[in-house]
Amino acid sequence: MAAGEGLDIPEKYMGDLFEQWVGLELLREMRTKPIKSSLMFWRDQSGAKVDWIVEKQNRYIPVEVKWTKNPSVKDARHILTFLDEYENSSKGYVVCRVSRAQKLTDRVTAIPWTDIPIILEE
Repeated sequence: MAAGEGLDIPEKYMGDLFEQWVGLELLREMRTKPIKSSLMFWRDQSGAKVDWIVEKQNRYIPVEVKWTKNPSVKDARHILTFLDEYENSSKGYVVCRVSRAQKLTDRVTAIPWTDIPIILEE
């Protein structure tokens, strides 16, 4: 490997790599669906940001990506801000390393990366 980095990726890079990979998976899934959709990100003036926004049939689905096995409501806080600001958005997802889906709030669900296709079935 270059610069003697070895084969292991340092843990500090895993969150960013996971976020990009989820984005690529969302794009791949979007191309398999008959309904046109697009992928964006969101940041407001106060600094809140959501990693991915799926726009489908004039509705927005916010998706936050976290490199964690133990998601919490704190991981959903920017999704909740987004949901409050956009009426055409009713629920969001935190994609992470959980083994099965779990509700973080009444509007946000943490899902394992293997469930990414569920996001586009909304």
